[in-house]
Amino acid sequence: MSLDMQKFNATLFSNYTVEEMIEIIAREAEKLAKSNEREPSLLKELTNDRNALSVAMELEVTGDPIDPSTGYESFEEWIDHVSKQVRASERSLATIDVNKIIVIALEYFVENAA
Repeated sequence: MSLDMQKFNATLFSNYTVEEMIEIIAREAEKLAKSNEREPSLLKELTNDRNALSVAMELEVTGDPIDPSTGYESFEEWIDHVSKQVRASERSLATIDVNKIIVIALEYFVENAA
């Protein structure tokens, strides 16, 4: 599919030239790629949270008392909080997966728009 950049520019972005649009898109692709660099730390955080969740659930089942150093009043509170952290990390990782695809598309556009 061929994209008539002049028509695209005139129709949607009359305030920008084609070159300015390409520069803007390239900058946004760089920002998005930079934000994707959080993936390793998110994976580590997710692993740690899943481990903490397993420990909390196991301790609850065995009937052991909750360690005051956890900072939680009950196993339910601890499990609920860590479960939310796991879901948040999973959502962030899913977003990064989508962002990787978007970066590829934006880079392709920038390379082929000239």
